[in-house]
Amino acid sequence: MVLLLALIVSGLLAVPVYQILVSIDLVSPDPFAGVAGWLMPLATALVGAVVVFVLAVAAVGVARPKGLAALALAASMLLPLVAVVLGVVYGGPVLRQNVEDGIAAQGAAAAEQGAAAVDSAVQRFQDELGQRGLDAGPLRDLVGWALRQGG
Repeated sequence: MVLLLALIVSGLLAVPVYQILVSIDLVSPDPFAGVAGWLMPLATALVGAVVVFVLAVAAVGVARPKGLAALALAASMLLPLVAVVLGVVYGGPVLRQNVEDGIAAQGAAAAEQGAAAVDSAVQRFQDELGQRGLDAGPLRDLVGWALRQGG
């Protein structure tokens, strides 16, 4: 019975992990707005996993042939971890694709904003060095190049 519960709870744990990753929209003004709806199912599944673990520990203490109870204990510890890993493995690429699609949808306007942000960062760097009485010289060009490469 505890083995079956461990399987059920693990399945119920994988779904909210996947859905939380899928609902993140990093290019929107509120990237975690969709996550709130999946926090309660995730918390419920985590509580269920803890309950199944406690039941498995109790089963090991009570059962006479301890082999099956030990298997249930191992399953109650490992299956939730496997479920979280599977949720991340399947949700991660979807999150990446959503981010790439969002960036592509923003198009040239986002690229112009990025270039403006780089120029602004270079100017702030020059101003900071100027306030300290230092001349950026060739370092200014190196910092500008490095910032443009990162963007």
